[in-house]
Amino acid sequence: CGEDEHFNWKEFLEECNVQYFDQIGADKAERKLSKMRQGESQYFRNFLQEWELQLEYAGGREWPDSTKINHLRQSVSEKIREKFPVLGLPRHDYTKWVTKITEVAAIMEDSDRFIRPAEAKTTQFASRNGLLSSEYLAGQPENQRITENSTSSAPQLDYEGDTTMQGMKLELQRLANVINKISVDGSGSKRKNNNNEKKPSAPWRTESEVAILREK
Repeated sequence: CGEDEHFNWKEFLEECNVQYFDQIGADKAERKLSKMRQGESQYFRNFLQEWELQLEYAGGREWPDSTKINHLRQSVSEKIREKFPVLGLPRHDYTKWVTKITEVAAIMEDSDRFIRPAEAKTTQFASRNGLLSSEYLAGQPENQRITENSTSSAPQLDYEGDTTMQGMKLELQRLANVINKISVDGSGSKRKNNNNEKKPSAPWRTESEVAILREK
């Protein structure tokens, strides 16, 4: 219901979007976040910008500091992880943790030997088999796609093995169209009825002629 306690289809759809589809997007973003890996020859500051943007998409701003640290720990390059034992990193202060890693990374990156030809210089994404790729394959692999002419009733899966939600989105869109049509048709019928009620008798007929026509 809307603010005036009458059904409001726009508010209904907005609530569906907030409660359902926004959460789906956040879950997808969190899975992508967990697969992000810093390239071995990628500057940490550049990777951190991408990583924290994805963290924002995942709704991770309010996560506990220890949770954010654990996610980022597994994402940084092997070169940086090798330094962890001697850095005395905090376990529950994300800002201090990032500041310390940024300082150490800056020193490492200042070396002429930091960038190596065979190492990735951009963000990588880990697949289930452990291989790294410069592209995040969020769609369906070829062997899981169902063609338009296929009659298979098996659920469609995305790259991560999750059932795709296109069907639910389609049903909500259809519901929106139906509600909108009912709303428009109802308003049109009401206006039509009002017009008929207010329509005066033809001015060129006398009252007796009108009475005769009514009797017929």
